[in-house]
Amino acid sequence: MKIVISFLAFLTIGCSSPQEHSLDFNFNDSAFIKLTVTNCSDTFEFSYKTTPMIPRGCVIKHIKITHDSVYYFAHRTIKPDFIDLTLRKRFQTYVIPGDTLSITANLDSNITDNDAITIEGDFSKIMNFFSKKHERLGYWNINNALVNYSDISYPIEKAFSLGDSICYSELEFLNNYYTKDGLPYWFYETMKEDIEYNKVLIRPQFIYFRKHFFKENVINPEAYYVFDQISLFNYKAKFSESYYHCVDIYLWINRQQDLEGKRGIDRGLPLFERSIPEANKILKGEILEYYLAWKISESFAVCKNLNELTRVDSLYNSLKTTFKNEEIIKIINNQRDYMSEYYEGLKNNPFTFTKIIPANK
Repeated sequence: MKIVISFLAFLTIGCSSPQEHSLDFNFNDSAFIKLTVTNCSDTFEFSYKTTPMIPRGCVIKHIKITHDSVYYFAHRTIKPDFIDLTLRKRFQTYVIPGDTLSITANLDSNITDNDAITIEGDFSKIMNFFSKKHERLGYWNINNALVNYSDISYPIEKAFSLGDSICYSELEFLNNYYTKDGLPYWFYETMKEDIEYNKVLIRPQFIYFRKHFFKENVINPEAYYVFDQISLFNYKAKFSESYYHCVDIYLWINRQQDLEGKRGIDRGLPLFERSIPEANKILKGEILEYYLAWKISESFAVCKNLNELTRVDSLYNSLKTTFKNEEIIKIINNQRDYMSEYYEGLKNNPFTFTKIIPANK
């Protein structure tokens, strides 16, 4: 995966902590990481993974550290992104466009793994929250806990009950931690919305999973949906990935006619097209722009050939007037153009063209 390393950009933005009172979508910057390594006398692996929604993709980095140095990384995104990192231990926090996650790693063998990593500012508070949550609840990501109840070994009502219980425990932990130890308010709100929307979207996800993998047809699945418990237009949830996924499922859940057995673009693109009129009704402003941009970016990301790319591009062209922010158009254009170049290369020279598509292009 290609990671853009930009020393000049890093120098211009500095190392200040995020200003949460002004934290918003940032359409023309990248999220930066600065890793300072000291007392390195062996070989260590540093890795991280993050999944920006625009441009949609999975950004993965692995490097071997053999000596003291300062390392810089960057990836394109327009909102705060969750990031999962490993260096002597696993730790999690967020990265923010226009800001720098500064990590110091003291790799002295006499220092414990927990003391080896320090992070500056609010990013450190977020890291400590995730570590304490893992200690208390036994998992790093709530989806890892929820997936245990998605198969048919649990009756569907029991699966929903257990899923709700996990969400309740996570919300309780979040609220107690926020009251006692403090967290950046934008992060607290995002985590709270993640949990609330997760509790809603797991129901259609469980039903679809059981049908697809275990051929279990739940009678009258709509009776189990609880979309009435959440707000479909919620500006406070603008950084929550679960919010957008929940809205997306709501929009296409009753628009699956004639798509049985179809996969990839053949299924996803018609669902997206059918959802657009309703999306225009229930979403507004930059939330609507963000949702549509995410769906277009995701559609480009799953294309497997030029024909599929052309089909997505046709829908994209019909939506361009929706985007008031020119930077969104630039980001998606760059993604489309790079993928078009890639597939043109495969068509013209399929045995020697080996360029890999970067998710953050």
